[in-house]
Amino acid sequence: MSLPLLTQPPSFPFCDSLLFKVLMNSFTEMTSGDLCAEDGDSSPQDLAYWVTTPSNGHLALKSFPSQSIQNFSQAQINEGQLVFVHAAML
Repeated sequence: MSLPLLTQPPSFPFCDSLLFKVLMNSFTEMTSGDLCAEDGDSSPQDLAYWVTTPSNGHLALKSFPSQSIQNFSQAQINEGQLVFVHAAML
């Protein structure tokens, strides 16, 4: 059995904005206009992001906004599942 050869590197087409604005003590949906990658060899489900924890909040799935996540897929972004939860500085 041989594995398929992945030959195309991912690309990051221009997103709608280079700024991501959130309101204090709120959660804001991240869309493909905020973060997007494409790869001719991979589906959006297979394009994964790993992030370090932001200092002013956390990333979460919309269905569990209180649970911080460190990784997610492009498919989750495309489906409107990813939110940034802002935490005000005390």
